[in-house]
Amino acid sequence: MRRPPVFSSALLRLSLLALSALLLSGCINDRASYQANGREQALVLSRDQAWFWQKTVEVAVVVSRLPECQRRHEMHPAAIKGFKVELWQPGSGTYVLRQGNTLYLTETQTCEGFRELEEDPPGGLGRMVGSFRQVSGKLAFVPEPAPTPVTEPAGASTGSAPAKATDSR
Repeated sequence: MRRPPVFSSALLRLSLLALSALLLSGCINDRASYQANGREQALVLSRDQAWFWQKTVEVAVVVSRLPECQRRHEMHPAAIKGFKVELWQPGSGTYVLRQGNTLYLTETQTCEGFRELEEDPPGGLGRMVGSFRQVSGKLAFVPEPAPTPVTEPAGASTGSAPAKATDSR
């Protein structure tokens, strides 16, 4: 008499599916976006980890100005721990991404302009818009707080020298 197989093919497939889910459960596959000028212009940063044992993620940015253009640009892989990409805006529709010591210049006019910079742009990085970083285990865009205007207290000096009193005798 023949004994039935211990694992049926359906049970084997279910076991393999469960094992696959466990292996992939530690993987990172998330995105965060910065929207400029409403929803038409955006920069979407993605990070992907193929295997749970990797300590790095693949990083890319999708630059878009809808409906005219949209393009994905690959960046250098980055460490998962302490992940951060800063976003700077030196001019209208022009952005600098700083990933560690590496700078990338991109734009939303044609979405095709993307290059790694060897040094800071001639006019500087511009205004810091915010940064892409991990918040509560997920990638998020954290905007840079707007600078608070400095107001002088009532009756404070305006910086000009006080008027001298004149003697009219």
